[in-house]
Amino acid sequence: MDKRILKYIILTILVIITVTFGIVKYENKAGISQIKTPDIQKLLGEFLSKNQAPEQVREAYQFALDNPDNILDQIPCYCGCLQSNTHKNNRECFIKNEERQKKGDHFDKMGLNCGTCVNIALTTKNLKEQVKLSEEIKEIIDNQFKPKL
Repeated sequence: MDKRILKYIILTILVIITVTFGIVKYENKAGISQIKTPDIQKLLGEFLSKNQAPEQVREAYQFALDNPDNILDQIPCYCGCLQSNTHKNNRECFIKNEERQKKGDHFDKMGLNCGTCVNIALTTKNLKEQVKLSEEIKEIIDNQFKPKL
């Protein structure tokens, strides 16, 4: 076989492998690695149905799963879960962190029962839809939900 053809075949295989792994796993700006599978949406639906989640809660979980521009990774939660749980941001009230996801545990139950978590997520979603910048959104959330001392 010609060396040029062999090099071309090897290069093609490497590109295919790189693209495949890039689609299956990606790292977002906040450093949370997520496994993206076609089944994640199905798993979310099953989780929400099993827990009889109302529409607003479903909407908050879907937004947390989609997490456009990693916005919920930048938004704190003010219900107290940041102090009492291992949550680092509002997204983790709905979607588990990387370590837990690797174990197949994708969704946090906190968002099912906490109106503050849901309100923060949905307010963020509404502000994002108004094309607000992440910094503006965070400031608005802080002003609206951060406890006044």
